[in-house]
Amino acid sequence: MNSFFQAWLCLLFKSETMTPDLEANNVFGTIGIIMLISSILFAVIFYFLMDKSKFMGVIYWLLMLLGVFVVNLAQTFFLAKNALYKAGVDHPATGYLYLGFVVALWAVVLYFILSLIFKRFTTNLVRSPF
Repeated sequence: MNSFFQAWLCLLFKSETMTPDLEANNVFGTIGIIMLISSILFAVIFYFLMDKSKFMGVIYWLLMLLGVFVVNLAQTFFLAKNALYKAGVDHPATGYLYLGFVVALWAVVLYFILSLIFKRFTTNLVRSPF
């Protein structure tokens, strides 16, 4: 799983110094699985647990999208930083932040795709977000 998520995330994440360290500590696999689970979880919560007419509209969908972004940014930043710190490797915080933004961007794309799929199976949120 580590090599799959590394190939996927490194389409946008270009760091010659951090990538080998992240790969050696199997960080890509953990981050990727958490990204998938959180995107699916937020989409399921919005389209199936919040399937009420008061949640129709773009604002609630955008709030969930923001939640996906923030959760993935934070978990990637802290997970990668802690894993490399335990391995005795230190990189600047901007590298972890860059990785966090890349993972959060992919999570938002995944949430958007899941929204297109899940909205067909709801009653009240069929037109949410568009």
